[in-house]
Amino acid sequence: MGEKNYMPIIVREIKRPSKNLIEEFRKVPVANIADAFFKPSSNVVSSDIEPLLKNVKIAGPALTVREMPGCNLMTHKALHLTQPGDIVVIDLSGDTRTAVAGFFMARKAKSLGVEAFIIDGACRDKQELKEIMFQAYVRAWTPNGPSKDRPGDINLPIQCGGVVVEPGDIIVGDDDGVVVVPRNLASKILQKAKEIFEREEKGKAVTDPSVIQRMPTYATDENLKKMGIEIR
Repeated sequence: MGEKNYMPIIVREIKRPSKNLIEEFRKVPVANIADAFFKPSSNVVSSDIEPLLKNVKIAGPALTVREMPGCNLMTHKALHLTQPGDIVVIDLSGDTRTAVAGFFMARKAKSLGVEAFIIDGACRDKQELKEIMFQAYVRAWTPNGPSKDRPGDINLPIQCGGVVVEPGDIIVGDDDGVVVVPRNLASKILQKAKEIFEREEKGKAVTDPSVIQRMPTYATDENLKKMGIEIR
């Protein structure tokens, strides 16, 4: 649809998953959650969108924002629709020419209980965000500020780093990156992710070199030959 015919929409209320469910996701590494979908998972946000802070785990419901490139009007409005624990996910279509957020917005977000920003675009005031310990996953950093005159949407489905994000989906992030868990699949994915996590924890505890060095079945000569690979 052309921008000329575009009608911006703000949805004030969204359905959020339970806090208990979110806290259970917080206990599981993002890699295990990603594996609970399939490999490779289409629910993992592009690795070009990186965390500002290291060793910080985030988990919370998505409050979604679609901004027009060069503008952050809707993000300002969206902050006043958040609830404590929300993660604000901002779709800028990957545009990095101007920052959609900076220190003052991050300070307000933190005071409102917002857990993090996920921005498919740029942010600014990197050092100041570090000082207040506010987590932001961003595609780029730039000092260039935005206008506030091109409305977009709040709490409609968006795309962020190649992943569709619905309002209320569970966002989980760690040093590896961000995974998006659709709210209607959350319980099923959590159970599977926990099973993978427990299995891997047992594997990490193994110290026997003969077990550590064992050839996995999928890489044996027999299996590779079945795949049509010539071994000389």
